[in-house]
Amino acid sequence: MRKYLRLIILAIILLTPLLAYAQIPGQIVPTCASEGQTLKIGCLLELFVNISNLIFGISGSIALLMFIVGGIQYLLAAGYPERAQKATQTLKNGLIGLAIIFAAFAIINTIVYFITGGPSGGKTLKTLAPEVQEYLP
Repeated sequence: MRKYLRLIILAIILLTPLLAYAQIPGQIVPTCASEGQTLKIGCLLELFVNISNLIFGISGSIALLMFIVGGIQYLLAAGYPERAQKATQTLKNGLIGLAIIFAAFAIINTIVYFITGGPSGGKTLKTLAPEVQEYLP
């Protein structure tokens, strides 16, 4: 139980800057929503991207913490094969989590570029459906 308590306290200390989001440049709520303008799809999309970036930051920190914990476990294994195997499994889980985070980040950015007209080979929602252009940024 003490091991988990130490891990939770360490996670809180490491994630405190993310919780105090006012100190990080940028904001979660887009400027178009805070100015009282008519909400468009671009504004909602910006809100979605801001929230997903916050989630990616937190999950990336957790994956880094998994690597640190796995490395410390491996160093402290001291020749015990079951401890070394547990540490190796922790490192593998951290790597799998990091791969999932990067894949989700790539998928979300691809979808956002497709919707907003970013660099995706010229085939975007703006060119495929010109009647929705007034709702896009």
